[in-house]
Amino acid sequence: MKLNLFHLKLIAFASLTLFTLSISGLITNSVLVFIFQLLGFLCVPLFAFIILEGYRHTRSVNKYLLRVLLLAVLTALPHRYVCVSAENIWDAQLFYSAALTGFFCLGSIILYERITNKYGRIFCIVFTVVISFLIGLEFAPHALIILYIIQICQNKKFAELAYYITSYCAVIAIVSVFMWNVSDSAEIRKELIQNICIIGCIPALPLIKKYDGSKGPSCKTFSYLYYLLLLGVIVSIKVL
Repeated sequence: MKLNLFHLKLIAFASLTLFTLSISGLITNSVLVFIFQLLGFLCVPLFAFIILEGYRHTRSVNKYLLRVLLLAVLTALPHRYVCVSAENIWDAQLFYSAALTGFFCLGSIILYERITNKYGRIFCIVFTVVISFLIGLEFAPHALIILYIIQICQNKKFAELAYYITSYCAVIAIVSVFMWNVSDSAEIRKELIQNICIIGCIPALPLIKKYDGSKGPSCKTFSYLYYLLLLGVIVSIKVL
């Protein structure tokens, strides 16, 4: 069975929904939170792939970038209320939604493609990955690293792409498990749990392999509105 871009978007949004629920505080069972985050990481390579497909086929890169920026701005406040709790009420990172990560990833790949020098591209990768980590973007720096892997491997065999992404996710997960076992900090352990869940990216690879190169049904409006509506619904539930 082949998948078009519309199918990949549906799966990615379903996965993002689970991840967003896992960080909303609506789910209190720790095992369920872990499962939702694990399944939620499926959306990371899918959205990285979708962003790159959009970049390669858009008629206007600037308009594409502007649309993603607008979504990042519109989702900032709802995202804060989805994630806010008594412990993190003053945390500025609460405004950093997945849409902002998407904007940063798209901007990074635009910059990368405009650099022709090999060493300039290496610097671009290192610089943007470090910045995404320091800012504390959602799914950072993993989303950006996976995006770069997909871009660099675009003209190579799928097995090579799968090898690099699987290896990266496995190493991050194994190191995080070790650090979780030796850490006494509840806050650090919480962050490490998300790093362990990066293993959930791997099942996205066979889905990407099944992509047939077609767009499928047009869903541009749905693509930009769904995340905003999702955050709005979760905020409404928390308020009620």
